[in-house]
Amino acid sequence: MDGNLVDLAHFGMYGHRMTERHVVTEPELMTPKEAAEALHVSTKTVQRIADQGSVGFVRLPSGHRRYVRAEIVELANAQHATTSGVAAS
Repeated sequence: MDGNLVDLAHFGMYGHRMTERHVVTEPELMTPKEAAEALHVSTKTVQRIADQGSVGFVRLPSGHRRYVRAEIVELANAQHATTSGVAAS
């Protein structure tokens, strides 16, 4: 497997939406720090959010987490809409 790909089935996808075998490229994933910055929370809070099933993540062979970028962006947009008084779509 190419070094730029993460096989979610092999590394164990956790979360509620992506349970089938799916290969994603690294740009589709975010580090805990990137996810925390996008959500304006701590990395520990991102971990809690993921453990609750609100966003998907993968565990790399090293044990580190990577978060699904599209789900983090969707959550950040929903948070922004809520705080700005605009209904989330």
